[in-house]
Amino acid sequence: MTGSRLRGKVTVITGGASGLGFTSCQHFSEEGATVVCVDLDEEVARAAANSLPGEALGLAGDVTDQGSIERVAQTVLNQFGRVDALFANAGIIGEGAAHSLAFDEWRKVLSVNLDGVFLTTRAFLPMMMAQQSGSIILQSSMAGLKGMANLASYSAAKAGVIGLSQQIAIEYAEKNIRCNAICPGTIVTPLVEQAYRERYGEGEAKAALARRSQDYPMRRLGSPRDISSYAVYLASDESNWVTGTSLAIDGGLNARM
Repeated sequence: MTGSRLRGKVTVITGGASGLGFTSCQHFSEEGATVVCVDLDEEVARAAANSLPGEALGLAGDVTDQGSIERVAQTVLNQFGRVDALFANAGIIGEGAAHSLAFDEWRKVLSVNLDGVFLTTRAFLPMMMAQQSGSIILQSSMAGLKGMANLASYSAAKAGVIGLSQQIAIEYAEKNIRCNAICPGTIVTPLVEQAYRERYGEGEAKAALARRSQDYPMRRLGSPRDISSYAVYLASDESNWVTGTSLAIDGGLNARM
């Protein structure tokens, strides 16, 4: 353990076994939280949970399946009796321009990145309403704030997440439930590295990422810890008057004309 900012809090993170989700599981655990790591594969989710320094539980959950994510919520309620923070992080990358993107691909990206966030949030809201408290953190993207070429479905889904976060913030504020969206720029995760390999080829991917870093005023890409640090803040009592925000964590890119 390195801190106590989340001590005594029960937290749930979807997509928690890899990438940004796993880094957030680690960071939450280091700050004293009980962490429920949710991922598609139960064995992988359990392995991730078992690697954390504090109390943790790994559960299988498909955010696109209403029954699956509701069973996760019920397990959390049965085992811990409450949830203090939910980080709806699970998502996929989707590329393609509007004129050429197949409708099936469009629906796949929105199913995970928008429908999945909605279903996850809806599954845990009754618990938070009953206890009259909670912090909901939704993973959006810079692509939800600004237009980005070749990301029609991804941009639409992530913009929808921002709208949903604002609606939840005002709808449930009187019940002391907060909701905020995180909008990362390019973060170096295995998923992003894989996308660059597919786009540019194995030999060129590293150079392409290096070129991309120069688009950012701070001249570097983000790390998963850059995002998890803000998620810890939103899950903690330090942010107890923060709701309805959508913060760009992007090395200054959003400020550039």
